[in-house]
Amino acid sequence: MATMNVTKDKGGVGRTAGMTVVPPSQEASLKAIQSNVQQAGLNGEALVEMISAMVMHERVGARFARAAGRQTEVVELRKLHKALLTGFTNRVTTFEALLTELGAPPLYVSPAGRMAGYLAEAVTQAPLLAGSVDAEAFEFTMLDVQLTLVEKSMDNAQALAAVAAAAKQSDMAKTLTKAAKSLLADTATLTQARAARELWIVTAAGRQDP
Repeated sequence: MATMNVTKDKGGVGRTAGMTVVPPSQEASLKAIQSNVQQAGLNGEALVEMISAMVMHERVGARFARAAGRQTEVVELRKLHKALLTGFTNRVTTFEALLTELGAPPLYVSPAGRMAGYLAEAVTQAPLLAGSVDAEAFEFTMLDVQLTLVEKSMDNAQALAAVAAAAKQSDMAKTLTKAAKSLLADTATLTQARAARELWIVTAAGRQDP
């Protein structure tokens, strides 16, 4: 099952970096990773750092999609947010499985992963200004946030596909390629999010003042 909030109780692990302190019981060892990806000619630590950042983005996206689905007053948008939640959740599952195959803990949070989480969460702060805007502007803001998060998700998937394509022919390269294809398969929700945002703008612009 995909984990949306990585905590100590759930088995989350990390590694020290600068002023980041990680208890010994939660510090991840990355020694096995390099040997697992060596056949693909890749830097195992850098690869896991990147994937950890990508999955943290998806976790934030899933949490936001769940909240947006509960807050919207528009039935069609509720369906869209629900579809986006499914997409984010599926991508979390794919990334966690990939980390496991690389030899890393599925709940490993790298320094880059922490930064990716902060960055994505910053985007989701916008709807907190709901008290300062009308209902229509609030719904549009949630759409804006969703589209921003999904666009980044697709960019991450394409980047992983590029890494897989650059890797030496090996079982690990095949594993990366398979994961990237799975991540890139969900283009329908991105299209829906773009279309919903566009329709919202067109409708608002065409509305006559009373």
